[in-house]
Amino acid sequence: MSLSSVISYLRQGIWHTHCDHPIWKSWLLRVAKVILIAVGDFIDSRIMRKAAALSFSSLLAIVPLLAIVFAIANGLGFSKNIEDWLRDFLSNQPPLVSDYLIDFVKSYLLNVKSGVILGAGVLVMLYSSVMLISGIECTFNDLWHTKASRSWMSTIVNFVAAIVLFPILVIITSGLSLYFSSLSSHLGEIAAPVVRFLLRFVPFVVWTAVFIIIYKVLPFTHVKWRSVIGPGIVAGTTMLLLQRFFIIFQMRATSYGAIYGSFAALPLFMLWLQFSWIICLIGVHLCYINQHLERLTPLQHNDRLAHDYALRLSAMLLSHICKNFSEGGHPLTVKELSIRTGIPSHLVSDLLTDMERVHLVADITGGNRQSPPAYLPAIDNSHLTFGLLVERLESGEEWTLDNVSLDALKGEHWSTAIGIRSRYLNELRRVCVSDLEIS
Repeated sequence: MSLSSVISYLRQGIWHTHCDHPIWKSWLLRVAKVILIAVGDFIDSRIMRKAAALSFSSLLAIVPLLAIVFAIANGLGFSKNIEDWLRDFLSNQPPLVSDYLIDFVKSYLLNVKSGVILGAGVLVMLYSSVMLISGIECTFNDLWHTKASRSWMSTIVNFVAAIVLFPILVIITSGLSLYFSSLSSHLGEIAAPVVRFLLRFVPFVVWTAVFIIIYKVLPFTHVKWRSVIGPGIVAGTTMLLLQRFFIIFQMRATSYGAIYGSFAALPLFMLWLQFSWIICLIGVHLCYINQHLERLTPLQHNDRLAHDYALRLSAMLLSHICKNFSEGGHPLTVKELSIRTGIPSHLVSDLLTDMERVHLVADITGGNRQSPPAYLPAIDNSHLTFGLLVERLESGEEWTLDNVSLDALKGEHWSTAIGIRSRYLNELRRVCVSDLEIS
């Protein structure tokens, strides 16, 4: 088999291969498709820039976030446990990093207690923390092609819940780890090595569980559990490999410390943050691909559609929704519309979001992320014409330029152009969307 035939198969042939048996071959084909789409989309999805932005936000918010966590843990009497956890978590970094962070946090809390930081300082602390959480959610939604987002109140409530629960979870996991470690010393010669061997997998289990939970919870859309398990395992494994790499790098890259001195801890920490966010965001992208694999190919990652083409696709989707509603069918989801029309799921979602914004369709779930969005016509079918569709999508934005008035556009040619457009829309209003022929 020549190289050109392999490339041709990966580009086209694999997408027309349907294998129901054996199971292992179907699984390998699915994994290969996910990898091909992920690699093809990685260049265009701006993951590197998103990761850099989140790394900068994390650097700004890390001290205020840790200060809140330490304050809660201190109130519960477990600040030492959180401090030990932080040192262990940053064990792949130079010791100066954890020392500096803990000193900064303690100084921060001391200044708050003494009244040095009050009012605006506390607001800045909370603002930077909430903005980080909000930025993470927006990035996740963008990778999921979801334009809707949580309200500020919902974001703040989730943030408070996470901050309160975090130190409790750390204490529980630390306690369980210590319990099993002490248990292994009291077991027999056969059971003790087995327990110690299993304890080596605790970091993997913890990392994988963390990624699976955030991949499921953070995006403001319906995410299936089966879509996040595989990417969660991949992200957890990669994070452990990244930590191991940084530990080996510090032991061998002595010249790096000789050049930068104690300052070397900062760029290393920033690099670690950057790569950590890249791993996390690639996992988010894999979750999206995993959930919508049947309607994706490597050639369908470009979201920029020609205006006329987007209008016709919108009319096709709206026609399906209207006909289905007239026939008494259940509201159609993005996946069902994608299957009926052959349009990729992420484009269906974007087009429906635009039509919902101008009140052509309505999501009956009301943004409830526990179930996938399902759509009905927003107005009576008899009033849903092609002209109304074009008019609303082309002039749906509500803002105009204050310093530019269209009243100055007068004259014979302007009147002719505006008149032609008016007649064009009037003619299109004679065509009901529900009457459009669809196959």
